Amino acid sequence: MAKPADKKRQQAMLAVLAVLVLLMLWQYRGLLVPGLAGDGPGPTAASLSDHAEKVRSLPSLELARDGGGDVYEPRRDLFDFGQSPADLERRRQAAVRAEENARARAEAVEKRKNAPPPKLKTPAPPADTPPPEFKYTFIGKFGELGVPESATAVLVKAGQRRDPKPENITLARAGDTVDGQFVIREIGIDSLVIGYTREKFKDKTKKVLMVEAQQGGASRRR
Repeated sequence: MAKPADKKRQQAMLAVLAVLVLLMLWQYRGLLVPGLAGDGPGPTAASLSDHAEKVRSLPSLELARDGGGDVYEPRRDLFDFGQSPADLERRRQAAVRAEENARARAEAVEKRKNAPPPKLKTPAPPADTPPPEFKYTFIGKFGELGVPESATAVLVKAGQRRDPKPENITLARAGDTVDGQFVIREIGIDSLVIGYTREKFKDKTKKVLMVEAQQGGASRRR
């Protein structure tokens, strides 16, 4: 961009040049348009040479752009029906973005291929299964005094001890198996100890207390 001082100088020179051109047109009006010069004689070749020399002696105008001038921006030719530079630049940028996206997708696929397999969670061990429930009531015992091995426990199915029927009563000594699931380990004075036949419960035992037998049914029969 031209400096303010250069612009003023250019304007002044153009004004001087315009005045000189007008003077020359007025002075040589007879040559340009015959009859406008009046009766006076027309200009001679010598006078024309003098004026031409004066014009050549005028200082030349410095119109060259300095280093900090405007940046030249090419404009599209109205008669050029091809693609404009802006369209070409947009297409180039779109192609670059498409290539970058394709490269990123390929890297993501390769990363997934090389990634280690996910670690599977180890399932929690199952909760310990409780031993089966002993569904009998210890209502009494009998045997020879002083001989613990002769003690026999009287067991009644749970819920049947008020009026037990023969099929609901079980007699068992130490070492006997009840219902295929329980083992009579020990018969005490007022309790017995049971174990279990299943291998996973062989180390477990349970103490069953004796309850007082009720002879309700016998009393009603009397």
